[in-house]
Amino acid sequence: MELLFKNYVKKALIFRLEKDDKFDLITRFAERTCKLADIPGQAVFVEELLNRERQLSTGIGLGIAIPHARIDGIDDFILSIARVKEGIPFDSIDNKPVRVLFLIAAPRSRQGDYIKLLAQIISFAKDKNNFKRLVNAEAGELERYIKEDK
Repeated sequence: MELLFKNYVKKALIFRLEKDDKFDLITRFAERTCKLADIPGQAVFVEELLNRERQLSTGIGLGIAIPHARIDGIDDFILSIARVKEGIPFDSIDNKPVRVLFLIAAPRSRQGDYIKLLAQIISFAKDKNNFKRLVNAEAGELERYIKEDK
């Protein structure tokens, strides 16, 4: 099965953290993604992501988080991936620190595709081999691995 989410990856990033918390990380990650992918309404997108995170952590366990928000002004999904090598507390369901984040900007009009995209990312990231490569790859290698066909 082709992993369609790979078609939406705009950038794979590696964050170096100092004293950030998850809200600071999400904000910086979203701002960088907005610039790289030319997402309109950066402030609104960031606020949507933070509101979503305040309601319920997007840390799904096993070192993975998927901050996501639906926004106006885009016709297709935009996805960025970041790795936090040391991990960051994220209030995940298993209380483990998050090391890999998938950030999604989704068009409001594509709810069904949105759910499918989330499911594909979860399935991909929870695979032990994929997770190991996500955590250990260098920046350019990380992006190539994500985008390569399987």
